[in-house]
Amino acid sequence: MAVVGSDVSETLKLRALTLALPYGDDDTILQALAQLFEAAADHASCAEILRRRAAVNTGELRHEILLDLAAVMSSKLGDDEGAAAVLQTLLSEVPEHAAAQKRLEEIYQGQGDKSRLID
Repeated sequence: MAVVGSDVSETLKLRALTLALPYGDDDTILQALAQLFEAAADHASCAEILRRRAAVNTGELRHEILLDLAAVMSSKLGDDEGAAAVLQTLLSEVPEHAAAQKRLEEIYQGQGDKSRLID
């Protein structure tokens, strides 16, 4: 299958960035790869890259990445249990994180598991 138009540019970017991955976990490269995988609807690869980004970052940026990872896992991959585990990791670091609490509660409600709801 031939790649045409702007797809050529995106394909080349993806190949170049993928080739750069073995040389380290540079967050700029990881962020660009996550965006490209998301645009390509390769959600499993996007989740893998978001995991790597979370591992190399700290603080609020890490928390944002964990939220993004949970969203991809839940809404794109249908992995609510995995998303819940990511959110629990975030809440172990920042127990008062309102967005993580809300999303975790939504997952538990969706599963009908009222015993795990957050007070």
